[in-house]
Amino acid sequence: MRLGHLAALLIAAGVPSAATGQHYALVAGSTFQRGCLEPCECPLGQEQPLTGTFALSAKSDNGLFAEYAMSAVSWKVQGAAYATPVNADITGSGSYTVGGEFAIQQQMQADLSIAGAAPEHFDSGRIAGGGGFPDQVDVEISENGKVCFDTVIHVMAKALDCSPGVAYCPEPGGAALLCGAGLVGLLYRRSTNAPGTARR
Repeated sequence: MRLGHLAALLIAAGVPSAATGQHYALVAGSTFQRGCLEPCECPLGQEQPLTGTFALSAKSDNGLFAEYAMSAVSWKVQGAAYATPVNADITGSGSYTVGGEFAIQQQMQADLSIAGAAPEHFDSGRIAGGGGFPDQVDVEISENGKVCFDTVIHVMAKALDCSPGVAYCPEPGGAALLCGAGLVGLLYRRSTNAPGTARR
């Protein structure tokens, strides 16, 4: 099926403008992995849970592909594994492109600093996917195309309702986001709280 002008479809779906942007929160299934992949032989990195937030803002649209600036990346790797610092912070920025003519494709690129190290470039390449956008993002990015020693990040995220009138935004996975005036604060629930209640 020919998709036609993607811009009209995304506008109809409620994609935010560049002025407002859209905040996203990583959900269960987001992972960080650093180690060896085929065809090399060295220790395989364990997949570790990844949490945090980022934002996407409309940048350009040529009628076929729409590009979004990716900013405010604030992620954290949970725990430690082979070649991974303990609870490493990940920061940076990049872009996300989605669209297509006969099938929806996506590409995420980002320059990310892991545990304060110099930024490294991550890229998913132009691949099939993106049909859940703008409500969700599901894409895997890596430094070396998942060949030999590499760092692979699986980004699974859901859009958050951070409109001016919203003060509290539920987020799956035991966290909540406090939104307003462009500020997003991550508040983790107390482990002793009953399910479904958030720390205030």
